[in-house]
Amino acid sequence: MPLPILLKGFMIGLSIAAPVGPIGILCIRRTLAEGRLAGFVSGLGAATADATYGVVAAFGLTIITSFLIGQSRWLMLIGGMFLVYLGIKTFTARASYPDESMSSQAHQSTLIQNYLSTYFLTITNPLTILSFAAIFASLGIGTEAGSGFPHATFMVLGIFSGSGIWWFALSGITAYFRFKISPGWMSWINRISGTILALFGLIALIGLAKGSEGVENPKPIETSSGSLPTIFPENFDSYRRVTGPLPLSFPEDHGAHPEYLTEWWYYTGNLRTEAGRMFGYQFTIFRRSIQPPGAYVSRLSPWGAEEVYLAHFALTDVQTETFKAFERSSRGAAGLAGAISKPFRVWLYDWKTEQTGDDAYQIHADQGEYGITLDLIDEKRPVLHGNAGYSQKGKDPGNASTYISLTRLPTTGTVRTPDGSFEVSGSSWMDHEFSTNALSSGQVGWDWFAIQLEDSTELMVYHIRREDGTVDPFSSGTFIDQAGTSTAIERSDFEIEVLDTWESPHSGAVYPSRWRVSIDFLELQLEITPLLSDQELNLTYTYWEGAVAVRGISAGKPVSGTGYVELTGYRGPFAGDF
Repeated sequence: MPLPILLKGFMIGLSIAAPVGPIGILCIRRTLAEGRLAGFVSGLGAATADATYGVVAAFGLTIITSFLIGQSRWLMLIGGMFLVYLGIKTFTARASYPDESMSSQAHQSTLIQNYLSTYFLTITNPLTILSFAAIFASLGIGTEAGSGFPHATFMVLGIFSGSGIWWFALSGITAYFRFKISPGWMSWINRISGTILALFGLIALIGLAKGSEGVENPKPIETSSGSLPTIFPENFDSYRRVTGPLPLSFPEDHGAHPEYLTEWWYYTGNLRTEAGRMFGYQFTIFRRSIQPPGAYVSRLSPWGAEEVYLAHFALTDVQTETFKAFERSSRGAAGLAGAISKPFRVWLYDWKTEQTGDDAYQIHADQGEYGITLDLIDEKRPVLHGNAGYSQKGKDPGNASTYISLTRLPTTGTVRTPDGSFEVSGSSWMDHEFSTNALSSGQVGWDWFAIQLEDSTELMVYHIRREDGTVDPFSSGTFIDQAGTSTAIERSDFEIEVLDTWESPHSGAVYPSRWRVSIDFLELQLEITPLLSDQELNLTYTYWEGAVAVRGISAGKPVSGTGYVELTGYRGPFAGDF
């Protein structure tokens, strides 16, 4: 509904405008010297700038955000110099009230100057957008079901209204005292105001100079197809390595573990409408450290970050044979992206997963005409793969990860496509994994299977593939029974037979495309078929991740189910990547 969104925007606009700073000083001084209208128009200039940044934040215009951040030093330099100029001009201003006989044209010109000067001052501080990003992230604004252009529009209108009301009130209160102040007092007000404005400008310029001391210009970031920009450390010795089982406590350990280099939260699920229309989704947020805890050098800039975040959102529409994949990335600073444990929440802009109650979670991702808002309930306790969560991937004990799953998450919510908004239900699976060194030398990728069977059992198995075409002996899996009890599966316990292949018209990679999984000691044999052949993500990394249908035999009885399969390293070795 528009009213709650307007009220949220109103409160944001009010909270951004209310702290008294250089714009407030200008508004007060101009109201006293030129009248209430001059002060209010000055405030409207700031309100318009606030609304401008609100548009950038509410509509997710990350290209503009990146540009503003990239030019922030120049903008802040210009803004600081302009403040010093205004301070000197105010300090030397004549202490008299404007001539009432001033022509309307001259008066209008003065008002326009007042408006533009405060708009310019506010817009030259691009860090204002930090306030919007942080508040939006903390309140979850922009993530409600059905959000989009109307939602963002009402949000921006609310921001402008809240900011405008503040300036209306401030100029009105100040105007009450206008003619109670003598010219002598006005001279002192001009001097004090001018000094404060100039000091604001000098502080900004000094802070800018200090922020540059000892900071080298960053080297150009080189990228190649299928790889992340090379901004990450090559020496991992300062990070903790997973060398054995860790003491884990939930829900706390659903959160971030920054002492490890890499971490991800991985959601997949199969959904359908009451009419039977089927959808699959993948939603993943990756965290990658830039520097280990303790090695970070504090900087004045609130954009300084110790880690970066990358998110993938993919949606499969079986009926229309459509697969769409999207990607976002950001530094873990200024509220733009992050992860917390209490309450559990991981987000990148308005894409998020968060705990909403005991064993209850919500996922939201929205990109253009596609989006999901899903509520998940954890039906079974967390599954700890391998040895109490210690999932070894190579001979070195440190070539391992802590691997946790929520394997049965009944799911309801909304899927949005160009065909409209659909109420859906189904089941999801969540993987949470963190490590510093996972894959070993010679390992090029993996084939991972997460299967949910109709008899309320689940199966996770994976093959780690070696560059010589063999399957690594550290491949493994886990079977989870109806009660949530898990059984570890070693490499010798299972076989994955490839029954078909598919060649991507996008990347040229050839992927396996139908499989038979056999586990003799469980009396389990499953045939797994993609719901859509083309479910390849061509993003920063190229890999195949898609919804599958499952049929087979379990303990001599027919069984069926759904699941997700991930295939990496088919376009090129995946070792060392996210």
